[in-house]
Amino acid sequence: MSEPSVDPTQDTCIGDLVQNPAEATLVRQVTEVLLQSDVTESQIGVISLYRQQIKLLSYLLHDHKEIEILMQIVIKDVIRNALFLWFG
Repeated sequence: MSEPSVDPTQDTCIGDLVQNPAEATLVRQVTEVLLQSDVTESQIGVISLYRQQIKLLSYLLHDHKEIEILMQIVIKDVIRNALFLWFG
């Protein structure tokens, strides 16, 4: 899978939808490191405030079906050991 090639300091907009491909790539990289350690997919949740960022994160993490990627703080009332929170 190819990495998005953008200025990492800038959000990008698709209409009114905000995303940051560089941040999403960083989340994917950190997630891969966690998975190589003792953290399982079911222990990871990713939260973003932007719907477009959720779509991008879902695309980048599509091989990891048990990682929840949502716009809400409560992730199915399950305690996660690792959470990423990006404010964009």
